[in-house]
Amino acid sequence: MLLSLIHSIQTEKEQREWLEQHVSREAVDRLYNKSPEAMESLDREYVEWTREVKRLAGRPVGDPEVQELIGRQMKMNLDFVGTEDIAEFAELAAMDEASFAGIASGTLSSFSPDEEAWLQEVIEYYVQENGFKLPGQD
Repeated sequence: MLLSLIHSIQTEKEQREWLEQHVSREAVDRLYNKSPEAMESLDREYVEWTREVKRLAGRPVGDPEVQELIGRQMKMNLDFVGTEDIAEFAELAAMDEASFAGIASGTLSSFSPDEEAWLQEVIEYYVQENGFKLPGQD
C-alpha cells in the first residue's frame, strides 16, 4: 500500500497530463489543487478502505458489509471529485481498456489480480442493485 501511494506521488505529472487529454483542464486543476488536509484525509481513507477490501475479499458480492464498504467508497470518490466535475470524469469509465494502457502501466495496485476481479464484480453489483446515477443524469 505504501509503495502504491509513493508511486502515485512520483507519477502524478504523467497522470495529470494523461487526464488533461481526456478531461477539461479546469476539472483536472480542481482535482489536483486540493488542500493538503484534503489529500491527507484521502490517503488515510484509502489506506483504511484497502485494508477493508482485503479483509472482505472473496465474500459474496451481495454481502451487506461488502456493499456498505463500496457505498462509502463511491460517496468518498464523488465528494472528492465534486459534483460539478463528476460527469466529465465518469466518461472515462466508457473508455476501452486500450485507452487506459498508458496510464495503467505507470500505476501500482494495492490488490492482487483476484482481489481486483472480485472488487470489479462487487462494484458492478452495487451499481446494478442501487441504480447508481451520477448527478445530472436522468
